[in-house]
Amino acid sequence: MPESCWRGSRGPAVVVTVVAALVLALLAGAVPAQARAIQAARGRYPAAIEPLAGYQPQTTCSPTAKPGVADFSRRLLRAYPTTRSLGIVRACSVGGRSEHKEGRAFDWGVSARSAADRARVAKVVTWLTRADTFGNRFAMARRLGIQYLIWNRKIWGSYSAASGWRKYTGANSHRDHVHISFKRGAGDGTPLVDRCS
Repeated sequence: MPESCWRGSRGPAVVVTVVAALVLALLAGAVPAQARAIQAARGRYPAAIEPLAGYQPQTTCSPTAKPGVADFSRRLLRAYPTTRSLGIVRACSVGGRSEHKEGRAFDWGVSARSAADRARVAKVVTWLTRADTFGNRFAMARRLGIQYLIWNRKIWGSYSAASGWRKYTGANSHRDHVHISFKRGAGDGTPLVDRCS
């Protein structure tokens, strides 16, 4: 909270009251979803960072959710409880190639028709792709091993990150969910996500 919000004759008392109210609201789950952040185990990261992920398409079929992908999806849904999961795995018998068949893709259920959902997606995408305090571009996408995102007829690929969002022409327009695909190995453990820092 900026100092100007509480400076004055009742400054310290107001701050204590506001902080206490926020803590109680958090404990009660009353904080609006847009004020929440993705929670995880680490608070700081070293300057060293993983390279941007290359494209690794599905080559085998192992439709079991990788632990890190499942963990990331749970944290995302906790941060945005009005959104939903459209799943991680897909059966081998379902047509087409997909990282879902290797348990390393998550479909985050949000609607491109909803201004609130568009704002949620924009916040998460910004968090994933902005530079960290060391100047590492696309920092959280790199640390998580995200290889691409598909949303609302557009695709962002870590393997061509500098190109930004490009037109997506696949059969599914992805207007009812964001597809988040991870490189091999990234989803095998717990992701390094801590918070929208």
